[in-house]
Amino acid sequence: MSRLLLGRSSYKLVSLPRISSRLNAVDTTRCYSDLLSRKQSKKVSVQPTSPVVTRFAPSPTGLLHIGSLRTALYNFLLARNTKGKFILRLEDTDRTRLKPEAEQNIYDTMEWCGFKIDEGPIKQSERKEIYAKYIQILLDKGKAYRCFCSKEKLDASRLDGYDRHCFHLSEEEISAQMKEKGGKFIVRFKAPEKYESFTDLLHGQVNIQDRKDRIGYDDLVLLKSDGMPTYHFANVVDDHLMGVTHVIRGEEWLPSTPKHIMLYNAFGWTPSKFIHIPLLTSIESDKKLSKRRNDASVFALKEKGILPEALINFCALLGWSPPRDVAQKNHECFSLEELTQLFNLDHLTKGNVKVDNSKLLFFNKHFLQKRIENELQLEELVSTVIPKLLAKYETPDEIQLTEKVKLILKDCGHCLNTINDFEDQFSYFFNLPDYSVHSEETQKFFKSNNRDTIISILETSRTKLMSSTIQETISETTKTLGVNKKLLFQSLRFALSGNVSGAKIHVILDILGAVESQNRLQAAIEHLKNM
Repeated sequence: MSRLLLGRSSYKLVSLPRISSRLNAVDTTRCYSDLLSRKQSKKVSVQPTSPVVTRFAPSPTGLLHIGSLRTALYNFLLARNTKGKFILRLEDTDRTRLKPEAEQNIYDTMEWCGFKIDEGPIKQSERKEIYAKYIQILLDKGKAYRCFCSKEKLDASRLDGYDRHCFHLSEEEISAQMKEKGGKFIVRFKAPEKYESFTDLLHGQVNIQDRKDRIGYDDLVLLKSDGMPTYHFANVVDDHLMGVTHVIRGEEWLPSTPKHIMLYNAFGWTPSKFIHIPLLTSIESDKKLSKRRNDASVFALKEKGILPEALINFCALLGWSPPRDVAQKNHECFSLEELTQLFNLDHLTKGNVKVDNSKLLFFNKHFLQKRIENELQLEELVSTVIPKLLAKYETPDEIQLTEKVKLILKDCGHCLNTINDFEDQFSYFFNLPDYSVHSEETQKFFKSNNRDTIISILETSRTKLMSSTIQETISETTKTLGVNKKLLFQSLRFALSGNVSGAKIHVILDILGAVESQNRLQAAIEHLKNM
């Protein structure tokens, strides 16, 4: 495999000039993607052939978004595909940023998506004694040291690096500082002069070194003054103790990986295998998808009517693709069970992924139709629609309304992208159309056709419906008036639905029934005569 040299805050190929470490976040992200996605030599399979242990380790600081869901999904699929173990771990050591509702949101999302947890949830905040044990091991080995420097001094050293002032303290000076600071200190790891290169199963051989423009040292903080470990330390200790074999996480964590590997080495542990998946970017701006947008959260999408099957299918393809023949056969529509069988690390992609919500709606439409075809799931869909209709329309019979909704979904559900569209899409089934509202399509219809001819079509159709079937009415009206079926259907659609497209005319007539259909034809006739 070709070697890829990357700078601390920026990435570069060996032959390229150094990229500034002070690039803004957007530019730096683009550098990561462009350079990591360059074609490398032909790779051998990296798909594990024995059971693996993976984990999803979110921080409960906000609602889960689709980027986090994709990470959870890939780890879940790899574990299930290899008949391994999937762990849920909460990285909740930063107590200042925790949000009470975020933890429950994680559990609810895992359940909603159907991710069965094999172990957990495990909270890092409840493992302080474990971390203290391993901090002491590093202190005893001389690989870590206590730091008593003030916040002001540390803030001043952020740009150029820490000067290792406390690394040189004697035992007597440490004891004095402990007494003076009331036992408060942080623990730092003594960084190596050079970080080891490592193999990423997606990107190949990667070499990330410290910035050359820094005067001080990159001595990582392992333990905070409140006794809580930092993410980097707890992450490594837990992954080792929990037997995590494969870590799938976002590409933004690539610069942290050498730090994690140095901690593994300090303990004499074998590192997990790393897979850093590409960033998700907005299709409109090509910028990294924001976590702070509430509408990007999983449950915000759920509230909009997105089904878990659709969202899982959508997220699976954000950086992974199945074999082409399989994808074409199924139009890329896969259940969670099918994804479990298909998932393979060899099919991960490297370049940044554009998030196109139109694809999400395509999947949602597909899986919504699947639910409609399932009698039990159809009942569940109906139960979500009925309360909204009862609140808006007066109806004397809820049972009759339920049957009507069920019939509409069976006959017309293919028109819906989400179940939330039901009320707007099919309002004409429950309320007389407002014939005075002329859409662009209606205006075009009136300009292209004679109003008297339209009235004749509606009058004849209304008369025929009194004694004939729907099919007979359509056939006899076209023969009697000598008009084509297109004009007949356009006229009937105007009268029955106010020109709302979607459902077929005979379906609308059938659902409305003869009496209601006749009433609507008459109302449309009167409106046209008074225009």
